Amino acid sequence: MRLTNPSNTPVTNLIENAVIEVGSLYFLSFIFILFQTYSKVHALHPYLEEHHLRFTIKILNVLYTYKKDYEPYFIYWLLPFQLSFRDAANKDEEIYVIAMHLDLFVRHCFPKWSSVFTIASKIMTDLSTNDPEFYDHLKTISKIRTKVNPKVN
Repeated sequence: MRLTNPSNTPVTNLIENAVIEVGSLYFLSFIFILFQTYSKVHALHPYLEEHHLRFTIKILNVLYTYKKDYEPYFIYWLLPFQLSFRDAANKDEEIYVIAMHLDLFVRHCFPKWSSVFTIASKIMTDLSTNDPEFYDHLKTISKIRTKVNPKVN
C-alpha cells in the first residue's frame, strides 16, 4: 500500500464516516444507531466523545493497514479492547496493540459467516419442531423492515 502513516489508509474516509462526521458530532445513520444504543446505557455515555471516536478511527485504520479488511461491526467489538488496554507508559504503541488484539479476536474467536448462517439455520430447524409458536413469531417479525447486505456471502 506504500503508506507513510498506517492510521491514514485508503479507507480512512469510509471509517471516519462510519464513526463520526469530520469536524462535527453529527452522527451518520450507523453512528446514530450506536448513539441510541449507548445512550440507553448511562455508563457508556463518556465514550461518545469526539476524542474517543477519533481514537477509534485511528485503530480501525491501523487494522485496515494490517489486514486490509473493515466491517462496521468492528466498531462494536473494539470498545472492550479500548477499555482494557489503556497504557499510559506506551501511548505511542497503544493504537497498534489494540488493533492487533482486535485482529486476533476477529480471526480466532468469531466463526466464518457461512458457519454463522449454518448455526442459525439449525437453530431455526430445531425451533420449528420444539417451539413452533416462537418459530412462527420469529418468521413473522423477520419480514419487518429487512435489509439485506449484498456483501455478506
